[in-house]
Amino acid sequence: MSVAAIDLLGGAPGTPVTINFNTNSTVTPFSPSGPGTLTATGASLVFTGGGGWGDIIGDLYAGQSVAYDGAGGWSSLSSGAISGTSVNIDDNNLGGTATFTPAAASATNTGNVANAGSLSALSLTTITGALQDIATHRAANGAQQSRVSFASELLATNKANLEASVSRIVDVDVAQESTQLARYNTLVQAGTAMLAQANQSSQSALRLLS
Repeated sequence: MSVAAIDLLGGAPGTPVTINFNTNSTVTPFSPSGPGTLTATGASLVFTGGGGWGDIIGDLYAGQSVAYDGAGGWSSLSSGAISGTSVNIDDNNLGGTATFTPAAASATNTGNVANAGSLSALSLTTITGALQDIATHRAANGAQQSRVSFASELLATNKANLEASVSRIVDVDVAQESTQLARYNTLVQAGTAMLAQANQSSQSALRLLS
């Protein structure tokens, strides 16, 4: 059994999402898609390294919580430490439950400026930070546009080269076939002339015999 990350973070930031674990010995791969807090609300949860009981990393007892930073970092357990963007959890065959509370998005300078009721509510540091954020996003956007433009120009060049190659191949084929046609026409004309001459020779011989 596995719990998809979309199920874990289906609620709004700050709203706990309940996770019901299986009651057999099969572990549950746990892969949250963002930062938050995991809290054992039922039985104790066991973290294993390789997905089996032979590689137990630590326990999260009922009522305890462990924080996830969204990048593979976890706070320490009461016994042991875990890490990674995906961990294996077992409910110790007791039908444990847990909640994962997605962390609220951190406020940004641009968000503070946009939501401010008046300029007097803003500090110079916030305004300066918002301008720097906008400049950073514009630079990133410009870099992406440059890559798109380069890719477009490369595709246009490849298209022109392909069309030129096809044209050269077609032109060569037409020239070759034209040469073959002229050759065959010459051979046909020569054969016709020889056949006509042979017919005239046989007619002359018959006239002599008659």
